[in-house]
Amino acid sequence: MPEFIFISQAEGSIHINSDFNFSIFLSEFCDDTPISYGVKLAGISWGIDIFKINKNFKNKFQEYISNSSNGISPYAKKFYYESIRPLAEPEYVIIAFIKAHDQIPKNYISLVKDLLSLSLKEYNSSKTNDFRKCLENALRKLDPLLSSSVDIYLNYDLYDSYGQGKIGESDRNKRKCRFCGKTIEDGVKFSNKAHIIPEAFGNKKFICNEECDNCNHFFGENIETHLIKYFDFFRVFSQTKGKEGPLKIHFDNNNILSNRNIVNIPTDESSSNNMIYIVNKTASKTDSIDINNLSIPFKIKNIVEQNIYKSIIKMGINFLPPQYLSYFSETIKWLLGQKQSTELPLGFRRNNFSPSSPEPSLGLFIRSNDNFNLPFLIVSFHFYFTTFFLIAPFCSQDRRTFITPQEIEDTKNILKPILDDNYDIISLNSLNPIEYIINLNLKHTPKKQ
Repeated sequence: MPEFIFISQAEGSIHINSDFNFSIFLSEFCDDTPISYGVKLAGISWGIDIFKINKNFKNKFQEYISNSSNGISPYAKKFYYESIRPLAEPEYVIIAFIKAHDQIPKNYISLVKDLLSLSLKEYNSSKTNDFRKCLENALRKLDPLLSSSVDIYLNYDLYDSYGQGKIGESDRNKRKCRFCGKTIEDGVKFSNKAHIIPEAFGNKKFICNEECDNCNHFFGENIETHLIKYFDFFRVFSQTKGKEGPLKIHFDNNNILSNRNIVNIPTDESSSNNMIYIVNKTASKTDSIDINNLSIPFKIKNIVEQNIYKSIIKMGINFLPPQYLSYFSETIKWLLGQKQSTELPLGFRRNNFSPSSPEPSLGLFIRSNDNFNLPFLIVSFHFYFTTFFLIAPFCSQDRRTFITPQEIEDTKNILKPILDDNYDIISLNSLNPIEYIINLNLKHTPKKQ
């Protein structure tokens, strides 16, 4: 079925999936012949028709809609009332339609929208009548990105937590827990807010309605604490606030790290919001400190790496569109501790030391085809410097286990544009508690005179 995209200067974009050929239909109302272009995006060819709509066009379209003897297509009527009639007068708009090809995946439509919107933005501001030039400029800006990421869009549907609110059934009486499968009739409650990204990372609004209080308590007490402890150091430096406000983290070697003034040192208000305070509970006033070469270790004990893995996959199950949940019954058993394994898929950890945002984010990569060399679900979790990309284990739609470097080679190649060169392949199989040590190295830099 063809894909059509409507772009106007003021109304944004509308995606239409229909057998109805809007390009041929709209040309009947135009004073001028539509301008046609051929565009190649990351190896995929598109046809683009540009319609310049004036008042006469709108009047012709309205007259056609009013004449019931024409046997009006429901698509045309809907398009007129929702997209044409609301346009202001006099308003010079451009409507572009994309004649899509069979190989175009759903995600690719959004990229074409970006291309056309960028083209129109320049067209509006440049006072030129040469739309092709604007289109070519936009293509030059976007094509390197598309060329490097095309394999991701051809193989995966992408979901991002940005701007998301509550996920799942709004009526408590109709809710079914995604993990234990129970409802209110089975005796469980849905009273607590089940934060998809733990609240310890600053998340307040991204909530799953379909996680019962019992499962929420289980994950909060047994699983998510390990992910939180892993990021404790960076939660302070990112100025994250917990339930009680600014953080005060006690590490296992008597060091305390906080993003609030815990030592009552006078500071001016403008700088205090960005201050980090470090205290050692056993230090003496007479201890000497070399401020020119100071290294402070922060020890975090009893972290179980498999629980870090579980925490991130659990977030993915919370966020997962409901039509896919049945594929993960074995995954959910593993999350609940009803299934044990120390042979889990390898994952990727990317470190970017120029964070664009301190806000946490969650992403889903859901395979959109039968390429069984790739995992069905990849869950990404980003916080501060670090992003994890983890494969959801035990999915019924997977043919591979992805436990060896050879088995994840295709996955690595797909994700390479996102991973850049700042990643390592990781295993989070271990059930044994381990100790993490983060060394904070401080160097005194004298002020320039």
